[in-house]
Amino acid sequence: RDRAMEAYANQMAPYPAIDATGALLQQREECLRGHVWVRYVESTCVLISFSRRHDSEAAGAQLDGWICPTLADGAQVYDRKQDETGNARCGCWSHARRRLVFAAPTDARALVGVKLINDLFAIERTLLDCSTDHRLLERRRRSAKVVADLFAWRDDLLTRGNLGRSLLAKALRYLRNQAERLNYFLSDGRVPIHNNLAELQARHLAVGRKNWLFLGSEAAANAGSVWLSLILSARMHDLGVEDYLRDLFRVLPAWPKRRLLELAPHNWKRTIERLDPLQMCRELGPITIPPLDS
Repeated sequence: RDRAMEAYANQMAPYPAIDATGALLQQREECLRGHVWVRYVESTCVLISFSRRHDSEAAGAQLDGWICPTLADGAQVYDRKQDETGNARCGCWSHARRRLVFAAPTDARALVGVKLINDLFAIERTLLDCSTDHRLLERRRRSAKVVADLFAWRDDLLTRGNLGRSLLAKALRYLRNQAERLNYFLSDGRVPIHNNLAELQARHLAVGRKNWLFLGSEAAANAGSVWLSLILSARMHDLGVEDYLRDLFRVLPAWPKRRLLELAPHNWKRTIERLDPLQMCRELGPITIPPLDS
């Protein structure tokens, strides 16, 4: 199901949001620090996968075949894939703000940048229910000026601020180095200005590893990724996870392989309406497969 979801998302998504978090993999001598990747596809699915390394090759594998813009933080591991494909890369204003917040205790001048980025988020909150075209129009009318003011403030401080190697200097250089990516939202109304939704899904893993400590094997990591993709995608579509998995197990043995996408969480509410409720209530027995929904 996760491969069918990925193939569908690849064709339909306006963008994938991607993030990664560490996960210990049990080894004979010492645990290996592997990584779990999260791809959040708005209104469709959450895709989880595991890699032993956090590098350009592993990041590129997550984005193979995707031709739409990618929403990510400023990590260099995504650079090579962007250079190879020429696909657009969207920056995350939450990451930019976070660096300024960390700098503020040692240099209050950072609060100016925090305020300007907060203004961008305030504008976005007023555009949540707008059409893509209207959102883009308002971003160009209202947000573009805020970005221009922010970058002018950045350049002035980098030139005359006597910052040295301070946290504020690092935050401002991030704003400068990521400027093109951070500006992308002004040219595409479909893409959010932050990567928070992907990070929120990664938080399930960050919290969970405090309990399960490590992954038992690479095979277990890959199998767990499949299940977690289904579980997080089910939550995205307001499905009861236990009920969904129970029903999935009920129909899966009889379901045609060429129609697996109908069992994905984003299709499940429509699919279960076409199944016989009496058959679904039984633990065993035949299942009548409805005709292909046109």
